[in-house]
Amino acid sequence: DTIREVLQYMQYDAQELSQQLHHAIENAFRKNLITDREATMIKRKHKASLENYTYIVVWLCKDKVARTVI
Repeated sequence: DTIREVLQYMQYDAQELSQQLHHAIENAFRKNLITDREATMIKRKHKASLENYTYIVVWLCKDKVARTVI
């Protein structure tokens, strides 16, 4: 499952959480706590993370086998 899906299962609204984060980032930027570049990076990573899966895939180069760690 993606992080967005798990948030939905737990009755959180991913869009609302994203809006709250966006406001917090903008406030931090206005107060000069973070740079424009940092703000952009945080927003981009957050957006991408919502589509990531909730498990880690570990690639073992020697075997060329993917293993899933939950």
